[in-house]
Amino acid sequence: MLQSLVETAMLAAVSGLAFTLATLLRLESYLGYFLPMPVIVAAMRSGPAAGRKTMTATCFLLLCKPRLKVACGNSMHITLQTASAY
Repeated sequence: MLQSLVETAMLAAVSGLAFTLATLLRLESYLGYFLPMPVIVAAMRSGPAAGRKTMTATCFLLLCKPRLKVACGNSMHITLQTASAY
């Protein structure tokens, strides 16, 4: 049970990181077919329920990720805002 939970969290983090990097580097058209691979790996290893859990955790990570806002002026400071602040 605990191993499945850890694998789900790890694969969701990998999937979220891959999506974020692909978006930042504008590689969606090249890597678009490989972005769902962590969800597929979770489903193949532990069954469809683990795949659904990984997909749900990835969606939460991508929708609730913190956004970095840099304000330039006389003093440079960085503020961290969550997606709900928008």
